[in-house]
Amino acid sequence: MGLFDRKDDTTPENAEPDGPLESLANAFVGRIVDAGIKGPGPMASSHHVAQKALKESGGDVRKAVDEIVSDHVKKASAGGFVTGVGGLVTMPVSLPANVLASTCWPPGWWPPSPSCAGMT
Repeated sequence: MGLFDRKDDTTPENAEPDGPLESLANAFVGRIVDAGIKGPGPMASSHHVAQKALKESGGDVRKAVDEIVSDHVKKASAGGFVTGVGGLVTMPVSLPANVLASTCWPPGWWPPSPSCAGMT
């Protein structure tokens, strides 16, 4: 039971077994963690990345860790930028739709008001 099927003494004996959704979630998380550690496809394993950074830093562990963190911050920033560009592309449609929905459909009302439908 649990995140990585780790058994420990804190699990009560009468605990219910994992349901199908919990088992699926645990398997999914386990695969993601394994992929991060082993490095799927063309990506290097975490061990290889750490060894390379340590070699490039001349054996200085702090510099190696700083370099790895800096590299990942750059990658996350690029991903956030790309996501933001997607938001900018959809904004010309989503913003007017949001304004129309908030002005024409009061909370709790499904049919649009007659003024929005041009019936007044």
